[in-house]
Order: sequence, then structure tokens, then C-alpha cells
Amino acid sequence: MTLPDKTVRFLQKAGMDEENLRQLETLRKEDGKEEMVRILRKFRFEVLEKIHEKQQCLDSLDYLIYKVREGTFDK
Repeated sequence: MTLPDKTVRFLQKAGMDEENLRQLETLRKEDGKEEMVRILRKFRFEVLEKIHEKQQCLDSLDYLIYKVREGTFDK
């Protein structure tokens, strides 16, 4: 039994690499649910870390916009 195409496309779009996709495929065939959950949770953590990094960038950009508007950008 293979992973549904919709699931594969979603995971690819989210940034999962081919190695992890292959592992999930193999584990699904072997009924390795616990290991699949481990891989998916690890990937979730990686995605969340990227979100946090982007949020920090947004916060810094917002601060720069504030500084420019207040006229204190160069100080």
C-alpha cells in the first residue's frame, strides 16, 4: 500500500525531503505506524522552527518600519 498522491504532494509542498518520503512509504507497507508518527513529528518540529525564524524576521521588519516612520531610523 502506497501513500496517497494527495499526501505526498502535501508533504513535498511542506518541504519534506525525498528520503523521508521514501521511509514513510516503506513503513506504510510494513505497517510501521509508530515510526511513521516519529518521522512526521520530527518534520513538524522542523516546520515549526522555520515558522519561528520567519516570525522573528517579520518582527524585525516591523520594528524597522516603525523606526523609519518615527524618523529615528538613522539614530
